[in-house]
Amino acid sequence: MLAPEPYTTDSWAKEMADAWLLNAEYGFYPPNSTYGAVPLASPLNNTLPGPWLAHTTKAVEVIDGLFRHNAGRAALNLTLGHIEGMQRQYGFTVYPEAWCKDGSFWGDQWYNWGSSLALVLPLQRMLGVDYTVLDGGTLTVRDTLPTTWASASAQVPIGPAVDWATVTVDRVNATAKRVTVRGNPLGALQVQPWLEGGTFVAAEPAGYTLDAAHGRVNWEFSGSAAAGAVVTLVWE
Repeated sequence: MLAPEPYTTDSWAKEMADAWLLNAEYGFYPPNSTYGAVPLASPLNNTLPGPWLAHTTKAVEVIDGLFRHNAGRAALNLTLGHIEGMQRQYGFTVYPEAWCKDGSFWGDQWYNWGSSLALVLPLQRMLGVDYTVLDGGTLTVRDTLPTTWASASAQVPIGPAVDWATVTVDRVNATAKRVTVRGNPLGALQVQPWLEGGTFVAAEPAGYTLDAAHGRVNWEFSGSAAAGAVVTLVWE
């Protein structure tokens, strides 16, 4: 799942996630909460020789691979499960490096490695915000919003002058959502909302393309139109 196409395909990543990462019998998914977080560093039918049952940086690499290979449901399952583990002991999010064999935290806030999972993945993968300043610059919003979330929003600092772009993804209803972008200082804007595994029905405004292979609808805006846009998507 870490390798790009053609070395690992989207379908292989989804099959591996179902067969191993989400498998609580002999795979990498904890059968109960005493394991700390998901996914595990070793499969359940292994003797778990290492000092840790779960390791945050390894989890980030694997989960990010799932997002890149469009295995959105598996990636969300593992991301939200890991964050839940980070919140379980104290009721707020802590950022340990790993989890010991007894399920307790290893390391503390000083390490802060857990922020890559609890902060970076929600921003770059769930809300789907990314940008480049090369060739006039492009802001991309490619969400994988959890089905249990009503909305997500972020303000993103862009460029040396620190212009703040605002990105919001919110649900209109159970089978429709809206993506709103405001204050983009870059020359181009790409909006690529996720169909959540459903079948495309409609979208606004006109000018979009349907990426059925990846379960997304794509808009590209340039010039003055790139400063902000509102798109809506309906599926069934």
